[in-house]
Amino acid sequence: MKFLDDKSIVHFREGKLKDSETILGHIDAYVGRIGGTGEEAQRNGKFIVTDERACFFAKSFFREIFETIPLSMITSVEASSRLGVSTLAMHTSHDDLTVRTIRQKKAFDAIYEIIEENRYNSREAATAENGTGIHSSLVSEEHFLAKLEKLANMKEKGLLSEEEFSEFKLRLINSQ
Repeated sequence: MKFLDDKSIVHFREGKLKDSETILGHIDAYVGRIGGTGEEAQRNGKFIVTDERACFFAKSFFREIFETIPLSMITSVEASSRLGVSTLAMHTSHDDLTVRTIRQKKAFDAIYEIIEENRYNSREAATAENGTGIHSSLVSEEHFLAKLEKLANMKEKGLLSEEEFSEFKLRLINSQ
């Protein structure tokens, strides 16, 4: 789960990452089913979690797949593992995103934890912002501190190197 920028992540950063977003984690994943056909065919790519969205992204010479769900809209998350395949299904009131990964249980569990922690914070921030039409500096400061604490926790768990932690902390500070 270290942030080594392979081609998929580079393309995501260049074309899909919003200026206000920070990537919190990513793993190799696929959508569809092994041996599936048509819409159910297996599509390999990256499952990327930012502080705003959960995304599946795959880019090849012939096709690009980009599925995304705002963290603040996720109503439930189901995680399961069977025979070395871990499945993560996220649901909103009108959309679903299901990704699978093979033999990455530790990274999968970390991604699940990131989603669970951040979907509630995103929902609280969205409610505060949309409920009043004004995003108070107090909510903004609490959101900043919560993000900084999450980065520190990820570094402590070994999910971020010192260099990555410093980079994300700087981005967070500059986004204020």
